[in-house]
Amino acid sequence: MIRSSFCALAILLLFGSGCASAFNNQDHPPRPTIGNERPNLDFSNYRTPLFFGPIANLKGYTQDNSGIWRDEIGKRVSKPSINYAGKYFISLHSCGGSCRYYTMSDMSNGKDLDILDRFSSTESSGTPENKIHRITKLLYQPESMMLVAQYLTESGGVLDTCHEQIFVLEGESLHPLTEAAEGCRE
Repeated sequence: MIRSSFCALAILLLFGSGCASAFNNQDHPPRPTIGNERPNLDFSNYRTPLFFGPIANLKGYTQDNSGIWRDEIGKRVSKPSINYAGKYFISLHSCGGSCRYYTMSDMSNGKDLDILDRFSSTESSGTPENKIHRITKLLYQPESMMLVAQYLTESGGVLDTCHEQIFVLEGESLHPLTEAAEGCRE
């Protein structure tokens, strides 16, 4: 409320000189309230402008003769495009079985960032009859710095638990906005 009042006053005083955009690109966006209520998954609270310059070639991604995009080990991946925080490409990779990992590349310069390593899953645990798989599903949007991690645990092919945690990109680091809370939203 105070921020919107300040912005409205500043717009009146400065005749619309960009106050609204100044608040959209804050170093430290407002943190959601954590208590009995879970914060909304409102990606628009963490908006950032899209990069419209030349797109860099990303190392390790190729398009085969049939038009399918592949990573450095030949596994199928999404076509590289800006899909997170205005200029980044997040890609999910498979390394066989229950092994999967995410990568994040800056589409403006081709730089790979390793900040998604914490969301990798490498193998299952448990007995062959009752394998336990732990995977992380990431939710994100092209014009938002918000990232939602859903930590899923499956055993016997059935989803046992799901915990959800919200992060925001600040510089080249992800910072948690919430603790991991039980239950996930779509």
